[in-house]
Amino acid sequence: MKILIGTSNIGKLNEYKKMYQAFLMDTGKSIDIEFLSLRDFDDVCETPDEFGQTYQENAFIKAKAYYDHYKIPVLADDTGLEVDVLDGAPGLYSARFGSFSTDKEKRDYLRSKLAGNMPASATFHCTICYYDGNTPQTFVGTCSGHIIDEERGERGFGYDHIFYYDDYQKTFAQISLDDKNRISHRGRAFSKFMYSMIESLHEKSIREEITKKLENVYHTSNVGIVSRIPEGMSNYTYKCFVNDDYKVVRYSNDPKEVFVNRQYEKNALEVYKAIFCDNYFEYLEDSGLMITKFYDGDCLKNIELNGADLEDVCAILKRLHSYKVNSQELFVNPVARYLEYERHLVAMGFVFNDRYLQAKEKLFCLLSSLGNRPNCFIHGDSQRSNFVKGRLGIKIFDFEFACVGDPLMDIACFGNNNIEDAFVLLKYYDVDNYEENKKIVEMWIAFFALQWFVVATIKHLSGASVELNFDFSMIAENYLTRATNILF
Repeated sequence: MKILIGTSNIGKLNEYKKMYQAFLMDTGKSIDIEFLSLRDFDDVCETPDEFGQTYQENAFIKAKAYYDHYKIPVLADDTGLEVDVLDGAPGLYSARFGSFSTDKEKRDYLRSKLAGNMPASATFHCTICYYDGNTPQTFVGTCSGHIIDEERGERGFGYDHIFYYDDYQKTFAQISLDDKNRISHRGRAFSKFMYSMIESLHEKSIREEITKKLENVYHTSNVGIVSRIPEGMSNYTYKCFVNDDYKVVRYSNDPKEVFVNRQYEKNALEVYKAIFCDNYFEYLEDSGLMITKFYDGDCLKNIELNGADLEDVCAILKRLHSYKVNSQELFVNPVARYLEYERHLVAMGFVFNDRYLQAKEKLFCLLSSLGNRPNCFIHGDSQRSNFVKGRLGIKIFDFEFACVGDPLMDIACFGNNNIEDAFVLLKYYDVDNYEENKKIVEMWIAFFALQWFVVATIKHLSGASVELNFDFSMIAENYLTRATNILF
């Protein structure tokens, strides 16, 4: 595909091309883009006035103007240098700071404004806007350093010669272009853009695959995707139509199937069918692609629950917990599964810190002191996002993590987003033994927190944080903090 870089500056165009090649080399990703500049067109588009009050507004002004004129996708950026002791100046006006025309004059003017205050902490900001006639997309990159009182280096442009990057102990003008493109504000914003493009193209191929699958399964061409269902980060989930009926299609975003055993999931779905006499799933592949009936309603995560809702949730869980698992129905032990995730993380070269190791040691001491707890069929991931309340009442979905374990684990899962949800539900589940069971639920909350710490860390190390623009390392830290707060 062709993308217009909103500039006539050949140097800036070449910088984008180098960032593109470096991205492909560093990530091993494959995407075919030809970058153009305004010089590639005979008809000249007048440079738009940048009257925005933010970098984002200015980047969009340029992107839209060039798209409206040339009718091809545009990538435009707005950048600025913000110096702390100058209250963020020159900021939006970095390119025309002091009304000087040359970069050297602007650098000299900035140093004169900082006389006696150098080195001065400063941050480069870059906002890239991609616009193809649809909703504009923006990507932000920042890079922090210091302004120094002498020019160093012969590369770069703008303020590069006096912007000292602490990690390299060099100015941007002393750093090679390849290195600068990897760590600069523009390089970081561009990397986010590239991952977004790959994600967009990946989802496009998924949509095409889902459409073909629906045609083959239901033997009709009257199929289509209505919308993407946002719940969950591990799968792509869509509301689809087949003739006059609606379906839900789940496409696994875990191609190596690290976290889920599909045979266990199939077993769990058969158990669900036996318990509720409801075969809501209609098709399931070993790859994780599943087609189910569509249940119109609201996710419990998005609504305020009342007592009747909590009673219904408990009734569902108790029906699951009362199921007698026979020896032919294979299900994983949740503790064994957690330890398997941990082994996978170690194989990736990850080294656990003392906080995690101490929390795990304390948790397993508590587990060993529990004695013989009830062991039954459990959902294993019964957080509020997996319940839907509709016209026919509340239903539970998503049996990917179903297993055989302590029934109070499901109560703990219900508090995945808010621990207090678990304790409120516990009162409806078994009020007579509330105080005793609360301690056990707290222990299982800590257990799941450590498990999700491991899962989130695996996702982060696998590149999912950048690819999905979702900080799994932060999520992992939050879970570890939850576990330590409970255990110590």
